[in-house]
Amino acid sequence: MMPIYFGVDDENEGLCSGTENCWAINAKASQEDIDSSLAFLEWCITDDAAKTVFNEEMGFTMNFDTFTGDFASQNPFGAAAQELVADGKTSVEWAFNATPNVDTWRQGVVDALITYTANGQTDDDWAAVVSAFVDGWGTQWELAHEEAATEAE
Repeated sequence: MMPIYFGVDDENEGLCSGTENCWAINAKASQEDIDSSLAFLEWCITDDAAKTVFNEEMGFTMNFDTFTGDFASQNPFGAAAQELVADGKTSVEWAFNATPNVDTWRQGVVDALITYTANGQTDDDWAAVVSAFVDGWGTQWELAHEEAATEAE
């Protein structure tokens, strides 16, 4: 989770959070392996010992309805995100793996956020965060399309 410039109706937005990873099962695996994988994933989200590992030892915030009560997130960021949702704020989800040149763009945003935080959160440094996000995206978008056009020739 990270603060991230959204630019539209920011007062009603929650935290920006997400992951670039997900659980998946290879449809081309043997049925036995598919069934075993499904059973394992079911165990991960329903077994108390497994939920304790995810919640307490790993500090994850799990997005399953089995992670409530004693298994609600103990991660302060997760708790803050859940509180914002309870207050009617909209969580902003990301899917950076669809971003052109994601690593270069993201590094620019992270660098700008580090500078903003280290320098006492000045207006100029926040403007640099906005620029890294918006202008950096535009630059990477243009580069990706130039590469695609070159490959098409």
